[in-house]
Amino acid sequence: MSVFIDRLYLNQEFHGQKTPDLFNGHVARFDDDGVQEWMQPSAAVLEGTFDTRILAKSFGGRSFLRGNPGRFGRPDNVFNLDWQQTWDKANVLAEKFGLPIFTHGKQSYNVSERDMQHGVTSVWTGATVSAIDATSNFATGSKENAFLFLQWLEGQHIERVRGGIGRQGSVRFGDGNGLQVEAYYKADEMIDHAKNDHKRNEIKKSQLWQWLNDLGVIRLEVRAKRNHLRDRNLGYSGAITMEKIKQLYDDKTSVIRRISNDVDAFDFTKLPLRMAGIAREYLAGAEMRSRMPKSSFYKARRELLSHGIDIATPNKIRSILPRVKVIELQPLSAPAWYWDRAA
Repeated sequence: MSVFIDRLYLNQEFHGQKTPDLFNGHVARFDDDGVQEWMQPSAAVLEGTFDTRILAKSFGGRSFLRGNPGRFGRPDNVFNLDWQQTWDKANVLAEKFGLPIFTHGKQSYNVSERDMQHGVTSVWTGATVSAIDATSNFATGSKENAFLFLQWLEGQHIERVRGGIGRQGSVRFGDGNGLQVEAYYKADEMIDHAKNDHKRNEIKKSQLWQWLNDLGVIRLEVRAKRNHLRDRNLGYSGAITMEKIKQLYDDKTSVIRRISNDVDAFDFTKLPLRMAGIAREYLAGAEMRSRMPKSSFYKARRELLSHGIDIATPNKIRSILPRVKVIELQPLSAPAWYWDRAA
């Protein structure tokens, strides 16, 4: 399975070292009486080819770099760089800003009681990591299979985390402690980012987009922020390895990937994604009135009635559900031509 980095937030305090002042104005907050509560510099933007950008700021001996280093200057991020490559690219970009390069610093075993309780045995004096996305691509066989899988996934309750609909064609789960998992259809996501019809048509004609669409590629993305990274001993750049990132990714997606994805043969693709999830739960025997806010329940009922489903009527046909279709997620690696065209 090819796991790669798709976002990285780095911060470092350079003790005893002067850093250049780099920012783009200031952001401030005022209370109701007009008294300023706080003010801080706003990040500057480094723009690259293919509408890519990286945010950075530096002041008072501290530097910040935020964005997707591996994507910078490349036409897409269908596949991306591993941890060491991303770290190296981040430092190339820091130098473009005129900032000192980020370092891991030295390892220290002087840890807080809280860190010890979470199995963190050491800290580092160099860069800290406040956000990182670990990502991989999976083939479902077709666009139809991909959306059947997403519709099935929306109705699941995975490891006691909150689920819901994200952007069109996506499903999100989060644990409320700085972790989110999102599944989405990659071909559509590429189109969503296009600025105009000309660009959308250009993307649809590309070899890459047609390859993604033909294979029904789903992306599973794990987004970890400061609290979760700290508790996994991934809050310091010096503690991070690609193996640890792969372990984080596997821990948070294995439940999704190992389930035999039994998807009813009912044509849920005719329904909006959220309605499909509600219909699936109802047909599986759920009592929807108690599971939804009153207004949402009646809105969903009106929409589903036009498809022959009345969620206000207790469903007693569990034993005669339609036949099932099994959809398997196949891990994808970049095809031979990918890096040649992305260079």
